[in-house]
Amino acid sequence: MALLFCACDCFVSLHRSEGYGLNLAQAMACGKLAIATGFSGNVDFMTAQNSILIPFAMKAVGRDEYLHGAGQYWAEPDHAASVAAMRLALDQPSVVTRLRQRARADIEKNNSYERIGRLLVLGLEGKLAKAQ
Repeated sequence: MALLFCACDCFVSLHRSEGYGLNLAQAMACGKLAIATGFSGNVDFMTAQNSILIPFAMKAVGRDEYLHGAGQYWAEPDHAASVAAMRLALDQPSVVTRLRQRARADIEKNNSYERIGRLLVLGLEGKLAKAQ
């Protein structure tokens, strides 16, 4: 995966539902532009200042669209916004450079081993809510 991230210019995840979004975080840590649906775990680290978040509409999951999906909802990424984001990625290199640099810096700052370790210790000590 690391070689794939190094080889690409941009990582696109037009997902309907995402866990944490580790693939997005890894690409951002490599200084790659990330374009993703602005929904689910990835919005914990993706912002308008470090990536391109695609708007979405919530959609009921049909009975036959996903295993055990009946009664659930997912995000349907906006097609036009997705196309515009990819065009921006090609046509506006200065914007892309700014986003890539900020993405790498934000991931390094907010997701370093030291910071996550401190948060884990605070959580184990029952002090996490007070620290945030």
